[in-house]
Amino acid sequence: MKKFTFLILLFILNVKLFSDAIPGIPASNAVLMIYSTYGTYSTQIKNDYKSYLTSIGAIVDEVSVAQGSGPGFYDELIAQQSSKIIDSNNPLKYWCQVWDLRFTDLYSYYGVPCGNPNSEEIISLGAGSTTDQTMFRNYLLSGGSLFFQGEHNDKPCRWENLIAFLNSVANTPISASGPVVISGGVITPNYASTPENFNSDFNTLSGSINTTFYGGIPLGQLGSARPLLYTGADAIIMGYLENDLNTAAGRIVVSWESNAFVQPNSNGYQVALYVMQNIYDLLSNSSCVVITNTPTNTFTTTETPTPTNTLTITNTFSITNTFTNTFTFTETATHTFTTTPTITFTFTQTQTPTPPFEFKLITNYPNPLADFTYILYYLGREADVKVKIFTISGENIAELRQQGQKGDNR
Repeated sequence: MKKFTFLILLFILNVKLFSDAIPGIPASNAVLMIYSTYGTYSTQIKNDYKSYLTSIGAIVDEVSVAQGSGPGFYDELIAQQSSKIIDSNNPLKYWCQVWDLRFTDLYSYYGVPCGNPNSEEIISLGAGSTTDQTMFRNYLLSGGSLFFQGEHNDKPCRWENLIAFLNSVANTPISASGPVVISGGVITPNYASTPENFNSDFNTLSGSINTTFYGGIPLGQLGSARPLLYTGADAIIMGYLENDLNTAAGRIVVSWESNAFVQPNSNGYQVALYVMQNIYDLLSNSSCVVITNTPTNTFTTTETPTPTNTLTITNTFSITNTFTNTFTFTETATHTFTTTPTITFTFTQTQTPTPPFEFKLITNYPNPLADFTYILYYLGREADVKVKIFTISGENIAELRQQGQKGDNR
């Protein structure tokens, strides 16, 4: 039995590297992508989004979940990665920032079979702690929000399944005011809201075949926007709403913003980059290394010449330090002495020092599906290094201090 085809989960971290000499250097942004390997476009979609993220400075870590026989993606994730993701204090289901699910025409929750019985399964709506229904309800109650987008595509059961899903995760009655019918190539679903639970002006879902519709279930205050994904026709996609569209009742809003997504091209898929504008802005505004504090460093050295009557320094010489900057010093004075002297010259570095020029998160932190996290940085000179890792909300979740030797990778 096939299942819904594709999911990408983006977990964005703001990672900062600190040095005692050069404090406050935001070093990188990491993205965790969890995706299903099943589906016509899944590999291409994943590669396209990874390419965009990499091009704007993101460091992408991937986790692949193979197609299985379970009723939902989360069930498959637990089955395949149970030793790494089951943590009651930090459940993976609360981390979701983008969900891409497919509601299909397998059957109707109103009891009317339709479509090919071998088509994709819809998400699991059964009871149990790991079902998609429970997962999404807990996710919403913990402050998350869902966004759905799709096409009628001449399949009324997709409408039925959508409403069934809204009912299940919101635990709120949403009923069809009339049967979903196809008449002259037009699908006219009409769903009524319950005033005590939803805004009284809950929009009517209607449109012709292949007319895109949009909506969301914001059950909590959104902290910031998140990217949305588009996988082509025949899909209903869920993710964060771009704006906080809570109604007065704070439950459900449906929006018909036609510019929210790019429709498929002749090949059936076209990347909608501008729906990722928020993550693009987040990552493109800073490179992997940004100087926030530029100190001026003074270096002093002592030269003791051999005992001769006269020492004359007339040449101009250069020193190239390990930061790849060149400093030029000139001394033209002539010093005459009869005893062994000590000549001291002092120079000031006026060029902007380059911070550690390489910083890479080899594995996203904290990635519950990875056993280790490697942070690679390079120091031009010996320095006491402090590495701090923050979540995007500013919470300091890890801190490491060590003495880094000159020119070492640590």
